Amino acid sequence: MTLAQLPEAVAIVEMKEIWDKSHCVNEPSTLIEDSFDLVSCTGNPWLSQNAKVKIIHISLISFLSCSPALPSLDSSLTGYSLSPPHIAQVAIIRECFNYLSLVAKQQDDHVEDQHPFLLYTSDHWLEHLKG
Repeated sequence: MTLAQLPEAVAIVEMKEIWDKSHCVNEPSTLIEDSFDLVSCTGNPWLSQNAKVKIIHISLISFLSCSPALPSLDSSLTGYSLSPPHIAQVAIIRECFNYLSLVAKQQDDHVEDQHPFLLYTSDHWLEHLKG
């Protein structure tokens, strides 16, 4: 995912019936700053909207996909778990289709230019299905 796509990806859950751009973060690099080093960009996020966004360390992926029932997991953190992983993949697919549905309702000739996340969702939903 690119930095330009990230604000729309984060905003999907806020959308109900129509796509409202006001729910998107205006400056995507602030999402990287606010992540407290949990995600990073390949390149300078202040210079390029095409910088790739990735999770900084495999241990974060392991934590997010661990079972919330593990005794070692602090109960205040269980809400952040994406366990089991296949359920997380289904949730991602659902949000991709929700996003595609919201964008499809718009009457615009240049949808691809105004919705950077469109390319990610249309190209990667199948990867999440296989995931």
